[in-house]
Amino acid sequence: TIDQDIIIPDVINDPVISDGTTASAKSIEVQPGAILDIQTGGVFTVDGATGAGVANQGTINNGGSLNVSNTGTFGIENNGTITNTTSGEVTISSATQSAISNTSTFTNQGTITTSGPSPSGAAITNSGTINNETCAFVDVSHNSYIEELGTFTNDGHVIRRSGSQTSSI
Repeated sequence: TIDQDIIIPDVINDPVISDGTTASAKSIEVQPGAILDIQTGGVFTVDGATGAGVANQGTINNGGSLNVSNTGTFGIENNGTITNTTSGEVTISSATQSAISNTSTFTNQGTITTSGPSPSGAAITNSGTINNETCAFVDVSHNSYIEELGTFTNDGHVIRRSGSQTSSI
């Protein structure tokens, strides 16, 4: 439920959020070797974490909607592997630090949208590898930027919004 912190360990039957299913939590931790699958039509909402909303050390495959808001640090802290497929939508709002902190591999084939205040200024902090594939979108919609310390391959679209101004990279 929305008021609980969820830990997903490495188990034989990995959790799947299927079409028509809505799940919610205060925060989620995907441990090494664990897999979280959000299928097309599935929705996972994370709201109100005191630390990272999503702390990933395993694998997250998102083909549905992953909505993260009001976090104490990062919206998503990725130290594992995340794939946002062509039908996937990741929306992160009001992270107190970066919306996404990536030290490993994050592949985007769908849409990622960040919004809300981020005192650090960086919507995405990357010291790993981010692949924004063909036809994928990254929409940085608060007066922010992408802090690039690793590899960011952009074959898709990166849009930065600042007030009424919009620019593409």
